[in-house]
This record gives sequence, C-alpha cells and structure tokens, in this order.
Amino acid sequence: MGLAVETEQETDGRWIAEIAQIPGVLVCKPSSVLRQGSHAPELARIGTDMNTKHLLLLLIVAGLSLLPLTGMAADDAADVGKTSGHMSINDAEFVRKAAQGGMLEVKVGELAAQKGKRDDVKNFGEQMVADHTKINDSLKSLALLKGITLQDQLDATHAGVVDRLSTLEADQFDKAYIDEMVKDHKEDVGEFKTEAKSAKDPELKALVVKSLPILKEHLQHVEKVANGNP
Repeated sequence: MGLAVETEQETDGRWIAEIAQIPGVLVCKPSSVLRQGSHAPELARIGTDMNTKHLLLLLIVAGLSLLPLTGMAADDAADVGKTSGHMSINDAEFVRKAAQGGMLEVKVGELAAQKGKRDDVKNFGEQMVADHTKINDSLKSLALLKGITLQDQLDATHAGVVDRLSTLEADQFDKAYIDEMVKDHKEDVGEFKTEAKSAKDPELKALVVKSLPILKEHLQHVEKVANGNP
C-alpha cells in the first residue's frame, strides 16, 4: 500500500506532516521525537528552516515500520493462522488425512495380496495398492507444491489397523480386511464428496473430483466381495 506524505508550514512557523492513510497528525517536538497523533495531536513549535522539514520527513519514513499495521497489511495479518503455505488450514488438513488414509489402503492391500485366502480378496488388495499409490503420489506432489509436510509413516491409529490385520490368517483375515475396507471407503467417499464442494484450492478440488469416482468404484467392488459376489 502506497503512503502519501504531505507537509505544510503553519503561519506560526510550525511544520506539520500528515499521512492520509493513517488517522491523526505526525508532528516533531523540540526533542526531535516523532509521534502519531490520535484524537488530539500535540502540535509543537519546531522551527522554520527547511532542515527541520527534511528531518521531519526522515523521521516519518523511519517511523513507519513501527506504526500499527494498516490497510492491506492489516488484512494480511488477519489471514495469519488461516492458511498453510498457499492452502487453507481446512484444505491442508484434508490433504494430510487423505494421505494417511491412502497409505493405510496400500499397506493393508499389500497384506491382502499376501495373506488373503480368497482370490477376490487378493485381487481387491492388489487393486488397492495400484489405485491408492497413484492417488497418494498426486497428494504428495500437491503437498510439495503447496508447502505442506506429510508424514512418511502411519500414525498410531492407522498403524494399529495394520498390526491387527497382520496377526490374522485365512478366513479371519479375509473377513476383517473386507470389513475394514467397507468401513474405510464409506468414510472416504463421504469425506471426498464434502471436500469436492468445500475445497478452496482449485488444484486440490480437481484432484478430489478426479479421485472420487475411483473411491466410489472401490466401495461398490468391496461391498460385492463382502456379500460373496466378486
């Protein structure tokens, strides 16, 4: 924001400086201390020579960095805490949560491909690894672009799911894995639908809209597997 400084010498010899964008009058006392007037600025006789005028202007310029934020600067300050890098806090939090969920899908998908007893369970696990790896890569690229730090390890909650499934075998594993996938994908579809409507970042919105049909297909697929219809 540009600031216009105007100076004027009063008939009694005083020099007064004003900045239109900042309420009040800036004056210089005999002690050469500059102050910002508010409701009743104090005006002091400071001399009539041009050196005094130059000093007043210099003090104004030097003092601007100490003045309260105004105009656009104040608006920018109000936005502090509302954004993360170039993305809103809500959008950034969605990216972090989606990245954790995607990592889980890949980890347990790998387990299903290895430990699953039924072929349809194995096949679904392989599909999860392939599809969610692609989505995860897109999330990582977007996070890097927007200055968002993503964890490269699962948090305790998601890691607990992997640990629990790792202890199961055969039919017990198949049922627990498919149940988990039904639950997770219902949540994923709901959250992606919401983010598709509320996302402020256009690139995130595009990624979410592109991924949503894939997640819906996953949900339909895993529900068929859960019902014994691969």
